[in-house]
Amino acid sequence: MKKILLLALPIMVMCAVSCEKPEENNNEPNGPEEIAQGTIEAFATYNGQAAGFLYYSILDISQLDAIQTLSQQFHQACMNEDFDRVEDLEDSYYDIIGEGLCHQESSIGQDFYYDVDPGRYIVMASCCIAYYLNKELGDYFYAYRYLYKIVQVESNQITSVDFNFEDYIVY
Repeated sequence: MKKILLLALPIMVMCAVSCEKPEENNNEPNGPEEIAQGTIEAFATYNGQAAGFLYYSILDISQLDAIQTLSQQFHQACMNEDFDRVEDLEDSYYDIIGEGLCHQESSIGQDFYYDVDPGRYIVMASCCIAYYLNKELGDYFYAYRYLYKIVQVESNQITSVDFNFEDYIVY
């Protein structure tokens, strides 16, 4: 029995030494720290005659120049009654902008929510509105109006954006 205890003692000592306990006050991270997302909330109203289709897009801030140019060109083509240009811009919308981080259909008066990492983003809303050539005669056409806003999203916070669409009288 004494021989068994003498043999077991070194094995028990080796096991005790090789099994280190983790330090309780270890300051090393357990892995990459996850950054909490923030939420973009968008809401749109429409003052006009058309029951407009509404789309929201969340886009990278690097697309600002393309978005500014597209929205200006589109509105100008509508105001000039350049229907061929309007159609060309509608057809090339996704080639120019793409779907971004998010592209979602919604309804006027319905809140839109989207969770993103903290940072700067462009929130764009597009709505089909009426462009009146002669409001008294009811002479109008439907086209999209693109509005956008730049937002700064913070962790664990809701960033709200409101859009207001209205019909336009061309002349």
